[in-house]
Amino acid sequence: MKKLIILSFFYLISCSTVPMTGRKQLVAIPSSQIIALSGESYAQVLQEAQISSNAQYRTSVQKVGEKLTRAVEAYLVKNDLEEYLDGA
Repeated sequence: MKKLIILSFFYLISCSTVPMTGRKQLVAIPSSQIIALSGESYAQVLQEAQISSNAQYRTSVQKVGEKLTRAVEAYLVKNDLEEYLDGA
């Protein structure tokens, strides 16, 4: 019973609200740490990965990225969340 109370306490204090959606989430790793780790991982991928020599593949990836960008921007505008468009 004591363990259940302790686990419940930690669950409650580790929940936070997602600013963009207002949903609750369990936070096991702080956002600042996730952002730092993702930056490191991205830098590593850029160093180790090779850009495809296939122009068709590169164009396809570029188009998907552009469509994704437009969809996210439209979602943010529709939901009055334009402040997230500047990368803040």
